[in-house]
Amino acid sequence: RDWIYGETLCRVTPFLQSTSVGVSVLSMLSITINRYFAIHIPLRAKILFSRTRVHVMLAAIWLLSFCAFSPLLFINTLTTYGVPGVYTARACLEDWTKLMPKHVYNLVIFVLLFLFPLTVMSMLYLRISLALWSKNREIFDNVRKQSFMFPQVDRLLVQRRKTVRTLVLLVVLFACSWFPYYVVNIWLDFNLHSPHVSVVISFVYPLTQLVGLSNSSINPILYCFLSNGFRRAF
Repeated sequence: RDWIYGETLCRVTPFLQSTSVGVSVLSMLSITINRYFAIHIPLRAKILFSRTRVHVMLAAIWLLSFCAFSPLLFINTLTTYGVPGVYTARACLEDWTKLMPKHVYNLVIFVLLFLFPLTVMSMLYLRISLALWSKNREIFDNVRKQSFMFPQVDRLLVQRRKTVRTLVLLVVLFACSWFPYYVVNIWLDFNLHSPHVSVVISFVYPLTQLVGLSNSSINPILYCFLSNGFRRAF
């Protein structure tokens, strides 16, 4: 397929697409950290996540994402292919002079924007879940002798269990959305001469990109089905 948008957009488009993904992932990580402090240290959470510090955090997220994907501005370039005089077309491709820098860069991105956020979110959500279940048991033990309070306690327990389920599903959804993309990306790095490369690049790779990018749009749908407060707000 012929790339018709010119050299500038060939460099800028992949950079902006990747940067937006980085911002999305790091924002999810920041929200997870905020929830963790809000449940475990609620008083300090108000200080740590003041309006000014949140603005600084957002600026840091964008800056880190810009820096992480700035190499794309230099390695993406227009490449002409085909048979001269018969048919030629231009493609926007990454042009690495050596494979080793490409492998190292992709590994760093994999760790920075998938493995590390997934590990941290899993650990924090696990601790959040344990804290919520612990509080559930404490509440139940404190009021089990007061029969008139059972309906209120039951509703609170159900609400907190829904919260735990939502948190777990968010992590699972994040992992399932982005894991195929990174698997295909790593496979392409080490199988450039495979006879299946053209099929993977043309069909499998775009599909995994779509699944990964859909993570941000699926999260609100998940909230809608599992959170009564979210539905009331809209």
